[in-house]
Amino acid sequence: MKIGIIGAGSFGTALGSILADKGYDVTLWTRSEDQARSINENHMNTKHMPDLVLPDKLKADTNLIHVVKDKDMIVSAPPSHALSGILKEIKDHIPPKVPIVSASKGIENESLRLVSEIFESELPGQFHSQLSYLSGPSFAK
Repeated sequence: MKIGIIGAGSFGTALGSILADKGYDVTLWTRSEDQARSINENHMNTKHMPDLVLPDKLKADTNLIHVVKDKDMIVSAPPSHALSGILKEIKDHIPPKVPIVSASKGIENESLRLVSEIFESELPGQFHSQLSYLSGPSFAK
């Protein structure tokens, strides 16, 4: 199974590490070339999880479309204020029938939309039945 994870912060990295440990091929999206290089070459996300050695099956990519295209599952873990723009960028590249798990927390800053409302307004209706939400307390160190 190939899994794309949007967001290389603490929560996205932790979820990616767990999934890669289970044997899945995981690609983590980051905006930072330096962060991608560190994850791919040193198996470390020094910015967000400096004490965790990442599994070999976890790779990073700075190309958002590559991270979602041809995946069997997508995990979305960016900050809620960035979610709308990300979804607009990927909506035409998400494979049909792929499960989408949101791990984003909070609400959108200006509109005060919940994460579920952002997904349902930015993605076409064909994806709504594939949405699920991972909720709970914040991921704190």
